[in-house]
Amino acid sequence: MGSVWDFIKGVVKLIRVPNCTVAGVAVIFSAYISLHYNVDIIAFVNGFLTGFFITGAAMVVNDIFDIEVDAVNAPDRPLVSGVVSVRAAYILSVFLIVLGLAFSVLEGVFAFVIAVVFALIAMIYNGKLKVYGVYGNILVALCVVAPFLYGMAIAESIDLVVVAFSIMAFLVNVAREIIKDTMDIKGDLRRGVKTLPMKIGVKKSAYTAFILTFIAVVMSLVIYPILELSVLYLGFVIPSIAIFMYAVSVYALNPNLENARKCKRMYLVAMMIALIALLLSRV
Repeated sequence: MGSVWDFIKGVVKLIRVPNCTVAGVAVIFSAYISLHYNVDIIAFVNGFLTGFFITGAAMVVNDIFDIEVDAVNAPDRPLVSGVVSVRAAYILSVFLIVLGLAFSVLEGVFAFVIAVVFALIAMIYNGKLKVYGVYGNILVALCVVAPFLYGMAIAESIDLVVVAFSIMAFLVNVAREIIKDTMDIKGDLRRGVKTLPMKIGVKKSAYTAFILTFIAVVMSLVIYPILELSVLYLGFVIPSIAIFMYAVSVYALNPNLENARKCKRMYLVAMMIALIALLLSRV
């Protein structure tokens, strides 16, 4: 019984439930805003599940291809520790992709095509392009933007606030991936991954992450008057900005492993608060 429970906990850890949840919520929020705050429960549920399952599949495939790197950098990961077998992980990834695409079909051809494209990008990144460092970072950031685009596809409408948030999400996630690369240097050396910190150094990479985050932060303030957003938007985007800037500043001043880990976690918190700001942007 204990081994079954350990396996379940391993699967939950493997798919990274917080990341999957954020992806699903991003789909709902962007669809809701693009629908001009009209509620479509079925579309929201289908959108959430598509985002959740495809993101989960991408996380599983990531760990499959990263097993050698994780053996050095994160020996407690489910595949490295043996809690979940590689064979079970492959089966799980296929199952999650099939589920995600099945729910996307219910929202029409365009939504399905977007889901397929970004699922393929995630798989190609993990299988082929991850070793190319910064190009891989860009692809990961594009996958993070996918829920926003998918939400607009469900709504069959383009919303400028959602577009702006897509750009900001892209910038901060490229920054976050660069920060993660500084955590993985030992394992990446073993696999031959050519990350930005290995090419230009950890310090310059930290400054790059700072600049990208700063551009996104400035953009989040600039759109407030231009798009005539609500005061509630400002009330949530300012705390998000504070967390982003504190985290990346501490990291840029001293880009060690501990600060990189803290910064990575704080970015996720800041992104979740920013999603609330997106939701309330026109209330």
